[in-house]
Amino acid sequence: MSKEFPSTRHLPKIASEAAGALWVPPEMMGRHPSSEQQDTAKLLKRWSAYSEERYTPLSKDSRNTGVYLREVVVLIPDEKLDSETLLQYKKIQGFKNSFSLMKEKGLTVQSGRLKDVFSFVAPIIDPPKFGTWLMQECIRKGAHIIQGSVRGLLTEQAEVLKMTYGVQFIINCSGLGSMELAGDKEMFPVRGGLLKVKNDGSLFPKIDFCVEGMWTSFGVDEADQEIVGHPYIFTRGEDHLMLGSFIQPNRWDHNVTVSAPYVQSMLRQCKELCPRLQALKDSDVQLTVGIRPGREEIRVEQDPLEPCIFHNYGHYRWGMTLNWGTAADVGKLIDNEVTRISSQRTKSLRLAKL
Repeated sequence: MSKEFPSTRHLPKIASEAAGALWVPPEMMGRHPSSEQQDTAKLLKRWSAYSEERYTPLSKDSRNTGVYLREVVVLIPDEKLDSETLLQYKKIQGFKNSFSLMKEKGLTVQSGRLKDVFSFVAPIIDPPKFGTWLMQECIRKGAHIIQGSVRGLLTEQAEVLKMTYGVQFIINCSGLGSMELAGDKEMFPVRGGLLKVKNDGSLFPKIDFCVEGMWTSFGVDEADQEIVGHPYIFTRGEDHLMLGSFIQPNRWDHNVTVSAPYVQSMLRQCKELCPRLQALKDSDVQLTVGIRPGREEIRVEQDPLEPCIFHNYGHYRWGMTLNWGTAADVGKLIDNEVTRISSQRTKSLRLAKL
């Protein structure tokens, strides 16, 4: 059940459709806010690695699945990659470490902060197309799709929901909805914005790679809150780019326009990063705004009060990187619960015979 479903026929209605949607290699998951905790870091790496296993074969049918393999150029500020990090990054598919990538891709940087450049090959996802493909796969495998919503704590209505929909288990993947459904006070909204641009060669020479610039400030918003993010250029599907991206914690509204000073700053910095975009006008871009499900740690667990409920939410900016991995872990938790129930029934039958 979902309030909204992915579609390639309308403007984005769910947060993942407004995502940059680049898969991040496990070796780079140290950038995740929870990675300082060793156990959590291992989980993040394992989830990322499993997601790559699932995405890679899907990239062979990109037009249907929405999963593409692209070269990604990353700009490193302030200091060069240290030897230990470099050793880890060399394990990443297609890894290159050279300033020549800047000239090769026609990139420029005004700031003197740039200290290193590397690239790798990674899956990048077209979320509407991927989401549509994924939904069709679920239907093909027997899932029933219901459009609707649930209000209130799941733990207080688990049995009613199970009877109403004829299910044995409930998986909560509601993102920010978990503030209500799970009573989770650790969740917080994070507004983000991207600019969608045609990449068919009509506005500028077509771009077939991705680039992530250096963390920066885009100025302040109308509430005098500083807007930070990465100027980046990501391919989207066959013939579009996504230019981004800014982050605004604790903002629920979608009230952003292309003319906002920080959006203009983001667009300007993307143009500076890739001069072939200089000819872009405001009328050439479409602003897409999404509200990310912020949480310091992703919640993947069986509910402590209702064992029929399982939680899988709080992916923040890492949804497309970790989704397959966290889903697989929830599947294992359910398998364990099925085994427990079966074992319990077997014991009960033996006792009854006695």
